[in-house]
Amino acid sequence: YKEIDKQQLDCNISVKPTHLGLDLGLDIAKNNFTSITKSAKKYNNFLRIDMENSIITDKTIDIYNICKSNYKDVGMVLQAYLHRSYDDLKYLSSDKSFNFRLCKGIYNESKYIAFKQDNEINDNFIKLLEYAFKNNIYVGIATHDTKLIENTYNLIKKYNVNRNRFEFQVLYGVPISNYLKKHIVNGYKVRVYVPFGPDWYDYSIRRLKENPNIAGYIISNIFKN
Repeated sequence: YKEIDKQQLDCNISVKPTHLGLDLGLDIAKNNFTSITKSAKKYNNFLRIDMENSIITDKTIDIYNICKSNYKDVGMVLQAYLHRSYDDLKYLSSDKSFNFRLCKGIYNESKYIAFKQDNEINDNFIKLLEYAFKNNIYVGIATHDTKLIENTYNLIKKYNVNRNRFEFQVLYGVPISNYLKKHIVNGYKVRVYVPFGPDWYDYSIRRLKENPNIAGYIISNIFKN
């Protein structure tokens, strides 16, 4: 955050709990997140707590609640493929300043806790997004699925959603047809997710392995260029 402030960059940080020690213990992660939250508050920036597999969902929410109690500009992530996400959204959004990124989810989960079919995941994505729009909850719409983006546009029009109540989020290097230009023409905010740090390459390779569709997008984009 100090360097972001020094360089006067319009960006914030998204961190996975296991990157800050959750694998080593909940107390270690809480201490590390408390420290990074203090830094975010000092420099008046935003902190996004990322979501990982379902084994640590409850712990991630616990960490979020602790950070949020110390600083208002903290958000988290909800995954559309988890059955529980709709209830989590209703619970978490009791705080009127709730800010979340909505994504499909990429971890391999049991059918008992997660939707496995694409159409089911997409339907739940729209269900969650519609709840956010209807209840004036700030949402980062994180998908490269053009059908979902088109449905999102329809919801924005249906509910006359103020452009200050949402943003589109994309992973750097993954093209989504002409939608980036369309977002900008419409005056919609777009946030580009950029893996950063000495291990950015290893992280990107893991993401490609987790989601082969992203690899297809990138390879296609390389040959187009």
